[in-house]
Amino acid sequence: MPAVEALMHESLGAAPNQKGGAAMAAHQLLAAGGHRVRARIALDACLKLSVCRSDATILSACVELLHSASLVHDDVADQSEWRRGQRSVYSTSGTAIAVCTGDLLLSAAYGVLSGLSDVDKLGCLLRLVHVCTSSAIRGQCAEGVPFVAGDASWSEYEDIVIAKSGALLALPLEMALTAADHEDHVVTAQKATKAFAVAYQIMDDIQDRDVDCLRSPSFNALLILEAAGHGDSAAGIASDFAKFRLTEAIEAASLLPNGSGDLLTELAEVMLSEFS
Repeated sequence: MPAVEALMHESLGAAPNQKGGAAMAAHQLLAAGGHRVRARIALDACLKLSVCRSDATILSACVELLHSASLVHDDVADQSEWRRGQRSVYSTSGTAIAVCTGDLLLSAAYGVLSGLSDVDKLGCLLRLVHVCTSSAIRGQCAEGVPFVAGDASWSEYEDIVIAKSGALLALPLEMALTAADHEDHVVTAQKATKAFAVAYQIMDDIQDRDVDCLRSPSFNALLILEAAGHGDSAAGIASDFAKFRLTEAIEAASLLPNGSGDLLTELAEVMLSEFS
């Protein structure tokens, strides 16, 4: 992971202490840390699939830079004041710099791929990044459409979560499997990560329910269930959905080759214990 962190900063093309602008904001966001779930999944899967260490570092940095870009743009859309325990780029620098910062991180994600040793894989991997980014954008746009109370179905909720978050969680495994010539397992990886993404979002929604009810539009699992007439039972129903999806994620991840889904399984099991 230290090599991944160093590569992400290097990819921004400007010194961390450079005053003002998108580059400094991007360096500060990366320095604030985070769980690095996507980078860790990519790194673990790559090494278990015998992808060379330098390429594993590149793919891990790529997926984490993409995720960071989505966070900055998400904060602009939601007008969020805080991110990773510090003021968001949007709140400190305004919309224009925040949009540019997200764009820089997105561009850097493509840029790091230029260092890949296996150039024959570059075309496939670039397409994967584009498909993932397109899905996340589609999900973000759908989330921004105001919901009429009672009109949002659970299937619509899951579809949006899978588009917005599922793609960014699937990409680390998809890239690792593709780099290791295991493309035939990509569909299984997608099944596992989509299920995990839904459960992860439900947990986040349970924690943010009181804050989200003050926002309009509000995209929250509990509020959707409450609007559908479930009232006080909404949290229990949402938790049951999450546990079902986590079980599904664990089962699918266990089918991936060489234990490449083990870290996702571990994360899902931790979440399952928290719900229990």
